[in-house]
Amino acid sequence: MIHTLLAKNVSFCLYHKPFEKDPDLAVDKAILPGTSNRYFWIAPFTGTSSAPELFLNCLDLASGNDEIWNRLQSLPDMPFHWQELPESLSHSAYLQKAECYLNGIRSGQLQKAILSRVKKIEKPEDFDPVRFFETLCAKYPQAFVHLAYHPDGGMWMGATPELLLKLEGNEITTMALASTQPVNDRHQYNWGDKEMEEHLMVGQHIESVFAMHHYQMMLKEGPQAIEAGPVAHLRTVYRFASGNETDFKKLLNDLHPTPAVGGLPAKEAVDFISEHEGYDRKYYCGFLGETDFEKDARLFINLRCMQIGRDEIAIYSGGGITADSDPESEWEETVQKSRTLLSTLKEFNRNEVVR
Repeated sequence: MIHTLLAKNVSFCLYHKPFEKDPDLAVDKAILPGTSNRYFWIAPFTGTSSAPELFLNCLDLASGNDEIWNRLQSLPDMPFHWQELPESLSHSAYLQKAECYLNGIRSGQLQKAILSRVKKIEKPEDFDPVRFFETLCAKYPQAFVHLAYHPDGGMWMGATPELLLKLEGNEITTMALASTQPVNDRHQYNWGDKEMEEHLMVGQHIESVFAMHHYQMMLKEGPQAIEAGPVAHLRTVYRFASGNETDFKKLLNDLHPTPAVGGLPAKEAVDFISEHEGYDRKYYCGFLGETDFEKDARLFINLRCMQIGRDEIAIYSGGGITADSDPESEWEETVQKSRTLLSTLKEFNRNEVVR
């Protein structure tokens, strides 16, 4: 069905939730019979992005989809719209930007800001996004894996380790995920002051937002090291509960972007990123997932992601700049993070050649 959706130029997201057996699918509501109260929400990093906020309807694949398939087949084939990709950032340019960020911190404007970059590579010959999605699902079963397309947003894929929030009635689970180092064979990690401080910034932001919205903390578990592909992170899991009706969108607006993808102070850091990072992140560091906008949601931060163009693929990665940051070390962190997708692309390309 996915290849047909692409041929018809229909918006969709194919996605696989952590540790679940089968993937799910959300599509443009125009091809869905009836109505749905479950939506798939794809939001860019900030509201000022040129990338549109997207709302798709979730399919119930278990109930059969003959009617949807027939409606889809009746649509004419349409030209495919490839989006332009941002430019790669060189090593030297990244170091210069890191110094700019450090100057912003030294001047007192910021405590932390994320500096990200793009690495563009040639798209493998006969690249099949559906088979690559399946490869990512098999390699990273603990991640939220997605393949999304929209004529105005482009084609995106990723395997993110970071839950933004899980809403179940009046309870919300979320996590602080920050600080990075390469995975080692011993699976044991030592974290320095810089990494601990960076992680605590995210946790303090989360706790203050939920306190502001009158949520009570029910669980705080961590920090502990978790491995995500070629890197390890510090993670603290939170669960909050509220006895009152909550404005879900207002809470989400205050929570995101967290310091893990933006910085501190939150607004000033996002403004600084917009001015100095040098490109529109679009859906990178935005969020995506299922929700009914009332009592149920499962949203993830769009990390370890890539945008697919006509002839190239843009891989996104970033790291947190704080007062103790070493620009060269921050560059190396982005290199390690980009390997989540780069290594899979290399394996996929070899397998395609063999096949």
